[in-house]
Amino acid sequence: MSTTAPPAASPLPATGASAARAPGSRLRHWLPPLLAGLLLLVTAAGVLWLNWRGEVSHRMEVQVADTLWVKQSLEFQLRHHEETLRELATGWRQGRVGPTEFAAKARSMLATNHELVRIALYDGDGQAVAIEETRALDAGAIETELSTYARRRGSELYAGPNDIGGQQLLTLAVPAVGKREGTLVLEASLDGLLQEVVPWWFARNNEVALANSFGDPLAVRRATSPARGNYRHQTPLEMPGVALTLVTDSTEDTPRLLPSLMSASVVGLSLTLLASLVLLWRDNTRRADAERRLSEQLSFRQAMDNSLMTGLRARDLSGRVTYVNPAFCKMVGYAPEELLGRSWPMPYHDPERDRVSRARFAQVLDGTLPASEFESVFVHRDGRRVHVLIHEAPLIDARGRRTGWMSSVHDITERRRVEELSRQQQEKLQATARLVTMGEVASTLSHELNQPLSAITAYATGCLNLVPEDEGDGEFSLRSTLEKIQRQAARAGQIIRSVHDFVRRREPAKTRCRIEEVIDATLPLVQMQARKLGIAVETRIAAELPTIDADPVMLEQVLLNLARNAMEAMAPMPAPRRKLEIAAEPRDAGIELAVVDHGPGIAPADAERLFTPFFSTKAEGMGMGLNICRTAIEFHRGRIWHEATAGGGTTFRFTLQP
Repeated sequence: MSTTAPPAASPLPATGASAARAPGSRLRHWLPPLLAGLLLLVTAAGVLWLNWRGEVSHRMEVQVADTLWVKQSLEFQLRHHEETLRELATGWRQGRVGPTEFAAKARSMLATNHELVRIALYDGDGQAVAIEETRALDAGAIETELSTYARRRGSELYAGPNDIGGQQLLTLAVPAVGKREGTLVLEASLDGLLQEVVPWWFARNNEVALANSFGDPLAVRRATSPARGNYRHQTPLEMPGVALTLVTDSTEDTPRLLPSLMSASVVGLSLTLLASLVLLWRDNTRRADAERRLSEQLSFRQAMDNSLMTGLRARDLSGRVTYVNPAFCKMVGYAPEELLGRSWPMPYHDPERDRVSRARFAQVLDGTLPASEFESVFVHRDGRRVHVLIHEAPLIDARGRRTGWMSSVHDITERRRVEELSRQQQEKLQATARLVTMGEVASTLSHELNQPLSAITAYATGCLNLVPEDEGDGEFSLRSTLEKIQRQAARAGQIIRSVHDFVRRREPAKTRCRIEEVIDATLPLVQMQARKLGIAVETRIAAELPTIDADPVMLEQVLLNLARNAMEAMAPMPAPRRKLEIAAEPRDAGIELAVVDHGPGIAPADAERLFTPFFSTKAEGMGMGLNICRTAIEFHRGRIWHEATAGGGTTFRFTLQP
């Protein structure tokens, strides 16, 4: 039997308290959402404004940072010229540099530094000794006056900029004070400095200028488009005697308030939200409670299913798997359908831990598995082992009964790998500390042994002075014996000085040196180990090798490291093959050195990783020696490589530039 709903009663006007309560009740119900919508609008507007201000501040910070970088590059270039002139001044004062040497060096500087237009050498009377310039300039009066002030001051001094020959020139004077006085004067073009030092990527979007103390531009390098003045920064250059200011002006415009479609979308979505609140006025009340309960359930399920850091596994008291989350499935490599409902044995159990796994499964069946945390190992589907940390907790129903166990599983494989790597690094650091300690001991011994060796040399010299010149001619005569004592003491002192120079801490310092002297300084240390291992040392040094600009101690370290590796490689070889060769010959404009051994050679599998940090073919090696050698050679603008030696063995070669 069907029933028909009665017709709806016609609405009646509200009376009394209910009529007064209805509008106020609805207003109170919707006031929080409306306020929230308005707050969202205000927040969106504030975020857009803050983003705009942040972009403006960021661009200004970038402009300041780039300007300071350009300033530092300009000052570095000028300091480089100061240092070069200072070296020439020292050579002039000591008599090593004359007009010919100065002219050669000046021409080289003009050729490699296009901002330089003139370099002059004046004697102590202010007379020009030699002048090199790219074009004729009438700068003698300015340079003579600046030379006088620089010599009185006793240090370098700048002047200008001066308009000479239609261009703004900055003048630098470096005095040579001593027995042989003189002054070296350099003229640099401001336009040339901007063209040579300012990088293209900065000049493309910025107008760069050098201005005087009044702000008047003296030299300008203009960008591809006009500067806008929105991002402008100026900073003074630090030069004694001259007040110059670096001014940069970006071509970029200020960012728009709505820089992208995303920002406009935020504003549109905010307005749409307010409209949606009005349209959903009547529907929201009935749906609010249902949505709240549904949201709680969904949040709970999503928190479990979407956990990426922790794997979850639930088992009942019979040991069957009742739930696994995606993280657990990813950890073991099996789909949920392959695990749900399964009991012992599980496909991801490690056979090597079978006894422990069986004991824990028996506790699950008995219901006596303690709520605890323990480590275990799973076997992934692809065969790799996964170290895990498992925490077991009982599952309790609404009546307080235990219905199973919930396991939270954390993958700690990476942690174990990092711990193992940390342990290995710690061992290597300890080995490094021992090496440092040995270096300090060697330095201390070399310092302490210098005094007795000096005493032995002095006593031997004193005895030689007391022995007549014609006292015996035999090999074992007194005078011959004293001379041998003197030579051996001097040789021991040289070895100790080499050890001290090798181990002492110092900053790299390039000087002009000859490679023959570097090899001679290294040979005493090499020959000590060579005699102990029964290895013959042979050197082949070509005649008239060029001098190089290098750090001798760093090159000694490279040679000693390569020679030590070569001797250790030849130690197990037969005596005829134990021969170490050190060769040096000219190559292009520089020098090529070779350290040749006749050992077993390098395996092809190790050749590509030979210069990799912490890779070593020796059981007790740290793997840093060849990497340090490569760094030292690259510091000297050279390169290092290895090749097979004819007849067996390895040859390490490296080049050095003059």
